Amino acid sequence: MACSAEPMPQDLDSWPILVNTAGTYGLSSASFNWAVVASLLYYICSLAYIFRFAEDYLIVASSGSGRRRTFQIARIMALFGLLSVPSKWAKAKGGFKTEFVGYLFVWDKLLGGLTDRRASWLAAWAERIADAGSA
Repeated sequence: MACSAEPMPQDLDSWPILVNTAGTYGLSSASFNWAVVASLLYYICSLAYIFRFAEDYLIVASSGSGRRRTFQIARIMALFGLLSVPSKWAKAKGGFKTEFVGYLFVWDKLLGGLTDRRASWLAAWAERIADAGSA
C-alpha cells in the first residue's frame, strides 16, 4: 500500500511515494485474512462454532452432547503455531462462563447477554446522547 503527500508532478521519477510495508496484509484487508484463518479452523479442526470479531475468536469446543473437544483445541494451537498466526495466549481461557467482545455467555445454562462493563458503557452513552438532545 502506498500514497504520496505531494501532488503528481510532470516528472514521475521525482515523485516521493510513501510505502507502508508493515501490518498491511498485502493488498487485502486484515478482516479478509482473519476470515481465511477462521475458515481453516472450521474445516481442518472440525469445530462446529467459531465466532470471530476482528482478530478475536470465540471457539466453542464442546458438542451438543457435552463431549469435550480437547483434541480439536490442540489441533488449533498447532495450526496457529505452524502458520505463525499472531496469538496472545494470555487471552486464551476455557470454561463454561466466557466473556467475548463485551458479551457474557454461560454455556452450561445456555444464557447470554451483555457484560456489566458493556452495559454500563451503553447506559452512559445513551444518557449522554439524551442529554445532548441529538441522535
